[in-house]
Amino acid sequence: MNRTSWTVIGSLVSLLLVGVAFGNGTVVPKKVEDGKAVFTENRCQSCHSIEALGIAKKKPAAGEDEVVEKAAKKPPDLSDVGLKLKAAWFSKFLRKQEKLDGNLHPKKFKGDDADLATLSTWLETLKTKPVKK
Repeated sequence: MNRTSWTVIGSLVSLLLVGVAFGNGTVVPKKVEDGKAVFTENRCQSCHSIEALGIAKKKPAAGEDEVVEKAAKKPPDLSDVGLKLKAAWFSKFLRKQEKLDGNLHPKKFKGDDADLATLSTWLETLKTKPVKK
């Protein structure tokens, strides 16, 4: 076989793998490190901090919709959340299909499935205990 034949075979195998990944309903996340961008673009830091990465909780700008914190418990720092929970769970929780301590997430994730998969996969990688002040 010549080089062109191998290139064609390689392309077909790639297409087959993509078809298998999407054909079974699995959403392939972007690069895991893109999860931080999804986190900030969706203003998750308006409630949560990730002290281990230097992400501080920020107040929403005037006019942005705010999540009214009805719970007596403040939103947690997510620095080590990956030690306890898995990406599949985060995806369900952020779509209000799973509960934590009997409660749904206060705000339903509005991004697309790829962004949700990226964010959830990234959250699972967070395994650094925050520094106690």
